[in-house]
Amino acid sequence: MRSILLIDRDKQNRTTLAAKLRQKIGALVLEAEEPKEALRVIDDTEISLLITDIFLPDKGGIELMKMIRQKCPSVVSVVSIPEGNRDAIVEVLNAGALFYVNAPYDLDEAVIIAAHSLAHHDLVKHREPTGPKIRKSDGFHGIIGKSSKMLKLFDFVKRVAEDGDSTVLVQGESGTGKELVAKAIHAFSPRSEKNFVPVNCAAIPDELLARELFGHVQAAFTVAIVSAISASVGGAGGLRPDIWSSSPG
Repeated sequence: MRSILLIDRDKQNRTTLAAKLRQKIGALVLEAEEPKEALRVIDDTEISLLITDIFLPDKGGIELMKMIRQKCPSVVSVVSIPEGNRDAIVEVLNAGALFYVNAPYDLDEAVIIAAHSLAHHDLVKHREPTGPKIRKSDGFHGIIGKSSKMLKLFDFVKRVAEDGDSTVLVQGESGTGKELVAKAIHAFSPRSEKNFVPVNCAAIPDELLARELFGHVQAAFTVAIVSAISASVGGAGGLRPDIWSSSPG
C-alpha cells in the first residue's frame, strides 16, 4: 500500500489534510509534528510521498527532505510554503521537491498535488527493473498455453500489434492475464524498444483520473505542472499508458 508522511507543526491543519487524503486517495497517511518524529517513522515504514512544512524546528523542511531522500531514494517530496513566498518556491523546487503546496492548505489543491505525486512515484517504480525480463522462449512472451484458443489469441495479438496506432481494450476478470497480453502486444509492436507503462487507475480518485491520463492541469495552479503520466507517455514514444485496473463503472 502506498504511504504518505505528512509533517506539519499545526496539528489542526495536519489532521484535517490527513483525513482528506485518506478519504480521497485511500493511501496510508502517517503524521509527524517535528523532524525527529518523522525520522523515526522513516526507520519503520517505506514512504512513497513526503509532504512537509518548509519551516520546522531544528531542521528546516528542505534539510529534512534531503535526509529522508537519502534513506528512501524513491520518495517523492512536496513542500508546503506560505502563499506568495516566491523565493521559497524556487528554493524547494531547486532542492528536488516535485511540487509545492500553499499554506494554509487548499484541501482540494493539496489532494490533486498528492495524487499527481503518487502517480509519478508509481511510474518511476514501474520503470525500475524488478526481475528478469520476459523472453520469447518463456512461452508466448510469458503466456503459457498450447490449446487452439490460446494459439488463436497469440495470432490475434501479433496482428493487432502490427498497427502501432491501434487502440486496444483488454477485458477480463482479475488474474486472467490482461497485463501479460498487454505486454505481449507491446513486445510485438513498433514501440517494443520504448517504455511499457502500466497505470493502476483504481488507485487514482475518479475525479482525478481524466486529468492524470490526459495531463490536464487546472489553471489555478501558481506554477506550471506537467502531468507525470504525460511525461511518461512521451518517453514511451507516444504510446499512451496501458491501463491495467479501473474502478467499477
